[in-house]
Amino acid sequence: MAEKRYYWLKLTADFFRQKEIKQLRRIAGGDTFTIIYLKMLLRSLKDGGKLYYEGIDADFASELALDIDEDTESVKITVAYLMSKNILIQGSADQYELITADEMTGSECDSARRVRKLRAAKALAEAEQTLLCNGGVTGSNVTVTTSNIDIDTDTRVRNKSIETREKSVEKHKRFTPPTADEVRAYATEKRWTAREFNADRFVDFYASKGWKVGKDTMKDWKASARGWVSRYRQEHPQEAPRVYKDADYENDW
Repeated sequence: MAEKRYYWLKLTADFFRQKEIKQLRRIAGGDTFTIIYLKMLLRSLKDGGKLYYEGIDADFASELALDIDEDTESVKITVAYLMSKNILIQGSADQYELITADEMTGSECDSARRVRKLRAAKALAEAEQTLLCNGGVTGSNVTVTTSNIDIDTDTRVRNKSIETREKSVEKHKRFTPPTADEVRAYATEKRWTAREFNADRFVDFYASKGWKVGKDTMKDWKASARGWVSRYRQEHPQEAPRVYKDADYENDW
């Protein structure tokens, strides 16, 4: 039996300060559309940011609305907006991808989750023991002192967690331009053809612009690369890679 895996959505501290999110929320009903976007991200976590149209409803947006329990018209507006900003791209007739999902997805296997919890419990127990020994408490005072230790330890754990998140956010903000070899490796991982994507041209183009997108410094070069391929495929639909379905293999059984 495959090991169970847990997934979660990671929002950066500047999520609601992003221009695309600000603009989305300014549309009439924008808060609802933002929630729909977050639901789409959550729905795509286990599939690497991909959403699929199974043909159950008239179109992708209608079927998605049914899946996430939201109003169909609101979902259609959200989907149209995300596609206009290249946040959501259509890979094929039945496959869509949220290009922001990669950097916003966290996951761990069940064993890693258990180890993490055991380590946290052990660290807490050791901290309590140290404080008890240093305080020299005995008898009826133990209960009161242990309660204080729990509060103090919880506070320090929370402060450490906040500090770690702040460092993570700060690290995420510092963009490091990729080398041509790194871009080529990513293109190979994604199985992009040479006609769809040229790593040297990509690096030269953004290097000449100081790695800026408009007036802002680029945050995620992989997302920009996926945007290039998406636009190429939209302009050259006849070259889009074929997505095979179960029916294509029926004669092989």
